Amino acid sequence: INYLWSFIFFKFKKRKLALFNIIILILLVISLIISLIKLDILSAILLLPYLIWLLFALVLLVYIIKRNKEQ
Repeated sequence: INYLWSFIFFKFKKRKLALFNIIILILLVISLIISLIKLDILSAILLLPYLIWLLFALVLLVYIIKRNKEQ
């Protein structure tokens, strides 16, 4: 899903589909972190920077979508 985001956003310029894709990716990473807490807490903690990066990318993508609606 992460790999597909670049093609959806940059090549096909489907911003709303890219938004849907990143939301699904965030939900999957959150689910993985929750599952890993039970098995290996260190692995779960090590995924937190990736989750933060995805949330930043989400905010940036929403900003891009809003800015392009005005133009």
